[in-house]
Amino acid sequence: MLSKILQKSIRDDSFVRLVITALESLGIEYLDLPDWSKIIENVKKYNIDVEDSIHVTTALENKLEIISNDKELKKKVNAEF
Repeated sequence: MLSKILQKSIRDDSFVRLVITALESLGIEYLDLPDWSKIIENVKKYNIDVEDSIHVTTALENKLEIISNDKELKKKVNAEF
């Protein structure tokens, strides 16, 4: 999928090595669900739905950058693409 998006061939050895290196640098963290009161507070504060608020609240509580391709959400919570 990534090769299609970036219009690169999976037969391109340098591209494949670059992707593998990038993926190896990623980590997986298990995060607890924030308190519902905080989630609802951010629903009201940012005028967003509950699903978005779960993501936003989790990111804010863990001092993580909020990254989204949702243009409406970006505007409301100052997220990046």
